[in-house]
Amino acid sequence: MVAVGIGALALALAAWRVTSGARSRTGIAFLVMFGLAKIVQAFFPIDAEGTSSSTGDLHRLLGILAFFTLPFAIVLLTPLLAPAGTSRGAVLAVTWLPVLATVLVIAGDSLGVFGLLQRVYLVLAPLWAAVVARWLLRAGPATA
Repeated sequence: MVAVGIGALALALAAWRVTSGARSRTGIAFLVMFGLAKIVQAFFPIDAEGTSSSTGDLHRLLGILAFFTLPFAIVLLTPLLAPAGTSRGAVLAVTWLPVLATVLVIAGDSLGVFGLLQRVYLVLAPLWAAVVARWLLRAGPATA
């Protein structure tokens, strides 16, 4: 979790350097909230099945914060960080697949497939970060 948080903060810093405007700053703020939540969450262990504690409650609260802030960062930042010439379909896929996974996790809880859909989310979220980081590395110092 700490590595995920640090990666999100590094991505936020890289986005800060190449974007401007209210939309990008809001997206970066959501990404920073996600990163900080993941870092802090690592220091509060989850409860064992059937138990409840204040550290477990904090772990869950931070997880919920992270879970709901990342999709906002994705929607706000992805179109701004896509390099010129990136197909609209690619930008839409990179933007909306992780968001769709978020919605499906919520729906999956009531359908009894929460664990499976959560794992899809846990693959798509860092995949989004990797794609955006690659875009930023290829683009070099530029403004969006």
